[in-house]
Amino acid sequence: MKKSSLSGWRYKIFLAPFPFGDLKTKKYRPVLSLTEPQGEHEELTLAYITTNIEGNRLKSDVLIKKSDKDFERSGLKANSLIKINKLLTLPKKMIVGQLGSLSVKKSQEVKNKIKELFSL
Repeated sequence: MKKSSLSGWRYKIFLAPFPFGDLKTKKYRPVLSLTEPQGEHEELTLAYITTNIEGNRLKSDVLIKKSDKDFERSGLKANSLIKINKLLTLPKKMIVGQLGSLSVKKSQEVKNKIKELFSL
């Protein structure tokens, strides 16, 4: 895992603690930063990334496949879904490290899915 030498946070993939639905347990997961650090505590808005690509996919999900020509830059190890509907805000100091980043094409797909999901 790369230690972040960050010139920008948006559309970068990091490892961070993400709570389970019960909010009592958490697991370190890959996440996509949707924002630059904001406010006094330098918080980031993060989207959950999962390798569970089977099952009920949502219209707002973004698929990243190993067969994508730019997959390697993501730093992910398997086909994954970015779950745009599953968001979390954390201070940047809780980020463990950077895995990779999205390509311009995938970043645009994420932007479009955010617009659709929030009717912007």
